[in-house]
Amino acid sequence: MKRSILLITIIILLLCACGTNQKAAPTAEPTAVPTEYTDATPTEAAQENAGEEKLTAYEEVTKVLTELGKVGEQMDASEAFIVLDTAGKSVWKVPLAGLEFQVPDFIKNAKGGIRAFDGNEKIAGTGIVSMDVVYYSMTESEYYDLTKKLADYIDDTEDIDETFGLSKRYMETVSELNGHRYPLFSIMGIGNNRGSEDIIAAERKDYLEGGYITEEELDAQPEERTFTKIGSAEDYNFFFVQNPMDEQDLAHAAADGEAYKTEYETLFNSRDQIVQNFTFSRPIGLQDLVKEGTGLSFETVDIHDNPVKSEDIFSGHKVTMLNIWATTCTACISEMPELMRLNEEFGEKGGQIVGLVFDAYEDDLITEAKEIVSELNIDFLTLLPNDYLRKTFDAMSYPTTYFLNEKGEIMGDPLMGAKISAYQQRMAEYLEK
Repeated sequence: MKRSILLITIIILLLCACGTNQKAAPTAEPTAVPTEYTDATPTEAAQENAGEEKLTAYEEVTKVLTELGKVGEQMDASEAFIVLDTAGKSVWKVPLAGLEFQVPDFIKNAKGGIRAFDGNEKIAGTGIVSMDVVYYSMTESEYYDLTKKLADYIDDTEDIDETFGLSKRYMETVSELNGHRYPLFSIMGIGNNRGSEDIIAAERKDYLEGGYITEEELDAQPEERTFTKIGSAEDYNFFFVQNPMDEQDLAHAAADGEAYKTEYETLFNSRDQIVQNFTFSRPIGLQDLVKEGTGLSFETVDIHDNPVKSEDIFSGHKVTMLNIWATTCTACISEMPELMRLNEEFGEKGGQIVGLVFDAYEDDLITEAKEIVSELNIDFLTLLPNDYLRKTFDAMSYPTTYFLNEKGEIMGDPLMGAKISAYQQRMAEYLEK
């Protein structure tokens, strides 16, 4: 399997993790963000940004990512524009979360970095979407210098960190990036006309079922976040969610320069100017999901080019778990060994797992999928998508998992995200019926 695609997705996951690292002084002091919104048109903003050094830096890192397996293009195709780069950007679209953001000048002109992560379903099967926005107390050129170091350190084979299996200087660079990273806010959406209390209840249930924390420990932690409803679309309500300002974060930002502290503090307190630039729609990844009771009928080939028919796949098995994944999805690939174990467990009770590698519809992606299956020794049936399957399961996020009866009919709502315990629970529920 090509290491580039797998490892660059690991970069994204590691950048989402909180890090604690001594702050390094920046090479250039930024100017403070103005506290009032300035209403320049996207055209004017683009003209102002034209030819600036940070646009060149963006192009440079884009080139690095392209050389690492065209990861940027594949991420855009599967997860829209979930990472915001301020250089030259006027509109920020996150259709999987139902969000579009017209970037105001006071954000585009910030010297620190503004980035967003996630933009997808937060808890599998709940329909709750979430997008987290953070601030980096460094210039974009400094940020991209570190990003390019990560690209250089990917293939290190010496001085490997035992936990992550990556080189220690790679991990140190990740830690340095995270050491300049501070939370700003989240945008969360929930369907069926539910409210913020339902989001909190779903999170609580997820924490307890996942074994992350005991009920006593959870009860001892007060809810400090504020939830402000900022919009709706069809049956979805959207909330601006924010924790109180962490004074330690503010002090760390000040260690990078007083202007960074001012910029971070101003952005943190700019809810009104930020919120007015959001528009909302029903999350695309949720509105086009295949409905319960839909029957599948198709002919395709498996990963080894053997012809297969849907009736042959589903008949003889009381329940089939259809796990839809992609070659660029780290979470999908990471759960494969557990899926093979589950397939044996399910098989003893009349169930089975079938994989559908959804993005393997072009020669290079089919080759990539075959390499993944071969390297991991995946032993359950893995399908390649035909036009029927791609149309049926359009607007996917990865992994998404459906359960079907022996007639090939969808049972219940899909599970979105990698979650072994949820697979086991759902399979047991359907096998008992």
